[in-house]
Amino acid sequence: MRKRRLNWRRGLISLVLTGGAGYLVAMHLVPWFFPLPKDLAGKPPVGLLFLDREDRPVRRLLDGDLRADDPAAYDEFPQKLVLATLAAEDSRYFSHGGIDFLGVLRAVRDALLHREFVSGASTITQQTVKLSSPPRRRDFRTKVIEAFTARRLEMSWDKKEILSAYLNRLPYGNQFTGSRAAARGYFGKPLSDLSLAEAALLAGLPNKPTKLNPWTNYEGARKRQLWILGRMKEEGYINEVEFAAALIEEPKLLDGHARAFHAPHFTNLLLEREGETLAAARSGGLPVHTTLDLSLQLDVENAVSAELARLAHQAGEENDLQAAVVVIENASGEILALS
Repeated sequence: MRKRRLNWRRGLISLVLTGGAGYLVAMHLVPWFFPLPKDLAGKPPVGLLFLDREDRPVRRLLDGDLRADDPAAYDEFPQKLVLATLAAEDSRYFSHGGIDFLGVLRAVRDALLHREFVSGASTITQQTVKLSSPPRRRDFRTKVIEAFTARRLEMSWDKKEILSAYLNRLPYGNQFTGSRAAARGYFGKPLSDLSLAEAALLAGLPNKPTKLNPWTNYEGARKRQLWILGRMKEEGYINEVEFAAALIEEPKLLDGHARAFHAPHFTNLLLEREGETLAAARSGGLPVHTTLDLSLQLDVENAVSAELARLAHQAGEENDLQAAVVVIENASGEILALS
């Protein structure tokens, strides 16, 4: 009897040691055999950048006509947006090593209860790997590859670097890639000016960017936003006062049909007439310096819009009014504004 107990203890110790060794190998050795995605090493695609005569950005054109902006560093993301994203996607991000085993167990539990995956187990690190990799079949093999690659990423980069890469690559719908582009596209403001309510609304969009498109399904986007605010309060990210204030605020979106960039006629004219030159600039990652004066261009655009609105009010909606303005510097013949 005593010998059996001794053998049982030895077997248990052997099992624990073997399991521990297997865990260490799987978590710290195997990931090094999984290379990081090539796209992760560089910046997210920024495409062709048009600058005005004082090097101010006028328009950025990406392959596929995506709308993006310069990648932001971690310190440029407001804490409210970071916390809203963590509440929405991965509240244990700063405590796990790229794979959230509790999240995996929850997903398995939900799958058994509902006979389908009703909650995801992918961490922000795994999602960053996915966003930086070529499209793959969504199967178990892909999940394993992404999990080990996420571990490799966690051992190579710090948490802030990973989170920055994630926020710069997230799809927010309507072809907005990255938080900075989404903030400008939906609210017309820089990241630093986002309110808590606006940050929570943005944080909810990547979950289902088409279904939660705030321009076509504002109620759905708001419902997701309210859920995120509740999660932020549960996690202790915000207090009762902040929560109550954010609930009252109703984020004001820009017009979905408004231009996503300035001087569309001017830049389109350049694209038509200087296609080969611009293609070379795009492939070389070079900005395009133009003769445009952005301040004057904005004044012209606003003046044209105001005058058209005034004339439309007088003439009636049935009249399709149009206007054009070209501002040329006499001495040089350079175009300063075109609308």
